Amino acid sequence: MNEYKEMWNRSWLKSDSIWMIPLIAIYLGIGICFLCVRVIIITILACILKIMAYYQITQFTRTLLLIGTFACGWIPWTTGKENLKNNYSVAVSNHITMFDHMPIWWNIKNMAILVNQMDDQNALYKAVWPAMKPHCIVIDKSKEITQLANETNEVRIKANKKIVVFPEATIGNGKHLYGFRSFAFRFGDVLPIALKIYPAFPFINVYPFMCNQTAHVILMLAMPFVIYRVKILPVVKHLNSLPRNMAWVTQGDIAKAINGIATYVSKQNKDAMKKTVKNAALLDYLNRPESIFDVSALG
Repeated sequence: MNEYKEMWNRSWLKSDSIWMIPLIAIYLGIGICFLCVRVIIITILACILKIMAYYQITQFTRTLLLIGTFACGWIPWTTGKENLKNNYSVAVSNHITMFDHMPIWWNIKNMAILVNQMDDQNALYKAVWPAMKPHCIVIDKSKEITQLANETNEVRIKANKKIVVFPEATIGNGKHLYGFRSFAFRFGDVLPIALKIYPAFPFINVYPFMCNQTAHVILMLAMPFVIYRVKILPVVKHLNSLPRNMAWVTQGDIAKAINGIATYVSKQNKDAMKKTVKNAALLDYLNRPESIFDVSALG
């Protein structure tokens, strides 16, 4: 626990390595060049996607977005593709960046992302929304959960798509998994997907823990590349299980796959603490025995 407390209590760009400062200084000019070129590429793609959205052209959206991710230096490294052959209704993943749907889209072509209403999204997500809208299912959280689940399932079946959900509803720190909400586990068999990112420079942390998400995206764009590790796990069968139990099992499977820690801590707990505490205090909270559930007991 102490190593995480010490790590996150420092600025998110600091390191114990004595080479960190000179390496960053040497790389700064190169990083700015990477950033500028990629911002230009993203701007051009965004303009094209907005024109396509205006004329309701959707068939090339996925291709252009995937080209954009490669141009930004986000490289996929996928294992477990054989599990995609199994039947499932929903794919569930841990949440590490605001663009986690892209590495999943590399592997699941006919997917529909389950998203909250735009009022809950940040400005950057709203900017790309016209291009993403045809590939998303927006949920109205004000509705009763059973009604909402039934309506969502009807949309999924009619569109003949796989639902993709990030049940943490918040971005994690690459080590701890926040509690999975049970809504995603009401649609049938679940395909768990474990995500982890590896930067070009391992001494720089690229997880947006207690930092601005826009600053995090800028850092990723300034890197020569960032490897997105995508591990597709065996399907979790529904078998009339309670959604809450399926959520625990799936969270446990993903925690094992990323060598992480599964916790009961919710997004609401995290948001409340972020207003009042420092990084180290939040990590202490995540590491408390009562915050962690025993993954080994799940089998």
